Amino acid sequence: SVSLFKEKINYKYPGAAGYRPHQDYYTNLDGLPQPDESKGERGFLTFVCMIAVDATTLENGCAEIAPETWKRHQYDWIGYGNSNDTACASHDGDCIGMTKGRHWSDWHWMGPFEPVIADEGDILIYDNHMPHRSGNNTTPWPRRALFGIYYDLEQVQGRDLRHEYYERELGPGGRRHAGSAKNGGKANLFHLGAGVVKSMDM
Repeated sequence: SVSLFKEKINYKYPGAAGYRPHQDYYTNLDGLPQPDESKGERGFLTFVCMIAVDATTLENGCAEIAPETWKRHQYDWIGYGNSNDTACASHDGDCIGMTKGRHWSDWHWMGPFEPVIADEGDILIYDNHMPHRSGNNTTPWPRRALFGIYYDLEQVQGRDLRHEYYERELGPGGRRHAGSAKNGGKANLFHLGAGVVKSMDM
């Protein structure tokens, strides 16, 4: 059966930047299954469910996915920056703050990417191995999206990963202990995503 892992709402305000190409690689939970292609095992899988609150377009920074790359890399993680780099190991695979590479071309091997144009209420579902990115919002209107990230209980022997995740995030030393610095120190249980106010070089 499927259970909720985490949830958030992303606000992309006018002028806000997008996300560099990345996969969602979870490093802040222990004991998760690892990929093993020889056994046909893909490791810990999550299924990202994005609900478009506002219509998404190229102009407002819609999601872009790389299904052809996903087909070739279902069992591994793609390096960043250059061939000697390892996969993004920051929390939840959020690579917006990485210093290696500033242009999308620095991650050219993760593509080609296909934009997902969506109307209000449309749903996009992909797994955490899918390379994805989004562009800058160049419109005068916000682009909002709700995210629910789900996982199969059987692959982790019934563990309540949502409880584990938020307990670690909100506990001492967690990124959201005593509120999120990215939200002015206010409580941020329903996360704003990575707060980005500067446009990204593309």
